[in-house]
Parts: sequence; C-alpha cells; structure tokens
Amino acid sequence: MEKNEKNYNDFVLYEQQGASSFVKVKLDWAPIGKVHLSFVKHSGKNNGCQQLAHIEAALGASSPGGESALFLSEAILNGLIARKRAMAIQRQQETKSKYPEPIFVASGGSPARNGKPCLWRQVTLSPGMKKPYALSALEAEGTVNKMGGFAKKENAEITRIDVAFTEEELIAFAGAIKMGWQAYLISSGACASESRHTASAPEEPAMPAAASAAAPAQPSAAALPSHVYVVYDDGGVVFEAAASPESALAQLQETITLLRKTPSGFARKDNTEYTAAKTAILEQCDEIPAVNLQGTDGTSCQVFVVRLQLH
Repeated sequence: MEKNEKNYNDFVLYEQQGASSFVKVKLDWAPIGKVHLSFVKHSGKNNGCQQLAHIEAALGASSPGGESALFLSEAILNGLIARKRAMAIQRQQETKSKYPEPIFVASGGSPARNGKPCLWRQVTLSPGMKKPYALSALEAEGTVNKMGGFAKKENAEITRIDVAFTEEELIAFAGAIKMGWQAYLISSGACASESRHTASAPEEPAMPAAASAAAPAQPSAAALPSHVYVVYDDGGVVFEAAASPESALAQLQETITLLRKTPSGFARKDNTEYTAAKTAILEQCDEIPAVNLQGTDGTSCQVFVVRLQLH
C-alpha cells in the first residue's frame, strides 16, 4: 500500500493466479464485517485473457461458526484443513466417488433489488486435481427462505470458478487474511485485538453490489501505523494483535502466562529464547525468534510474534 494514494478499497491482501482464473482477497467490505473474495474466470493468457465470468463473494470475518474467514484461516494454519483433506480423500476412495467432498463450505447470497434477481452463492475449499487444494465460488439464481437464508433456485444454472492452491499458497492466503484483518481493526480503532472464534452459528456472505456501494470511506495508508505485531501460538489458543513493540512484548508475556495455566502446563525450559524474542521486539527487528514451551504432559508448544509492515 502506497502512502497517501491507496486505501482499503484498493488494497489487495492476497492474489492467487491460475491458468484460467484468479481470486483476489480484499478488505473493501471490512466496514460491514466481511472479507471480499473476488473471483474471475478468463480465456487464458494464450487466448487474449478475456474475462468469461466473475463472482464477487464474501465470508463473514469473525462471526461465530465454521463458515467465517478467520475460522478458515485458523483451520488452515493449525493443520485442521490438511487433516480434513486427508479424510475427504479417504472417504472418496472408500465410496468410489468421482470427486472428494468439500472440506469447507460457506453459503449466502443477495436478495433481489434494483431489477436484479436474488442470487445464491457458495464458497468452498476442496481437495484439488492439479494442486492439493481448490478454492471455488459458485453462483446461481436463488430464493430466500422464511429464516432469511439463501438457497439455489430449482434448476438454476450454476456459474463456478475454481482456483488451485498448493499447501504453501494456501498457508500464505490464510496468513494474509488473519494479519490483514487485525491490521484493519487496529487502524480503524474497532478494537485492539480479536480472538479466535470456534462457536457454532454461521454467518452468510454479504451482498456484493450493495455492500460495495454502501461501504463508507476508509482510512488512508497515511493514517495507519507503519507496523503491527501479531502474537499467536501454534495450538490455536491465542491470536492477538498489538500496535507497538511494548504492547507486543506485554502480549507475549500474557500469552506465556495463559499457556502455563492450561491443562498441559506449558513453561519455558530457560530464558534464552524469551530474551532473544524480547530483544528483537524492542529493537523492532523483522525477524523475531519463536519461544518454545514444554508441557508437563510431554507436549510442546511454540509462541510466535510476527512484525507486519502495513505501508
């Protein structure tokens, strides 16, 4: 993001390119609590790269349940998605199905308005064919049920766009969403940090056209802090953000204390790694060593502090 030139409406958190499709992850719908996923299908570079279809989908950022963007990011980063992929492939082999079932599904849509029909949308993550994963957006004419949910209209034609990901690319995608959302919260003053959500009650994606039009102007890059810090552990217990080195160090200390109070009783073997991490944080280094903790039950845990440059 360039100073004084781009705001959240322009900023692309992550972009994944395929041979005939791509997806961009954007924060322009952040004011309504959504992460915008813009999918495009095209004719390929050798055929003029003409756009054939596009789907403007969204995931609720941090709504409780297994359909939110932060749940998906956390599930990717802590290995849950990889385990679900293996299980889906095993079930495919056992049932001799043509394709494995999706391992993440989020459904939603937009009501009819301004002469446009009601639309049903779905975002899925599945085991892929050419790469380990495929992130997909589906869209069709839809209906609204009595509960306000969206469903595909019977016999409606479905538009589908698939984008392939390697495991490393999927991790980068997840990390970009997670850190980008924390940066947005800090810069907008919405809150200092946001914890991982694991409850039920999914949230539906927002209406693309209406959401984009209704979104208020966002703070420019000049209003953002130059860096934020993200503190988290590899067990998924803590995920917090801080706007200064001092608050990042305090959050690291709080995280270690919290993990010591878990049933595993995680604790440092010595002060070497913690001291190195403390020094790197206060000296505003880009590379901050992880702090390894050992549990009384023989398990281990790592605490990470990531320094993220915003502009």
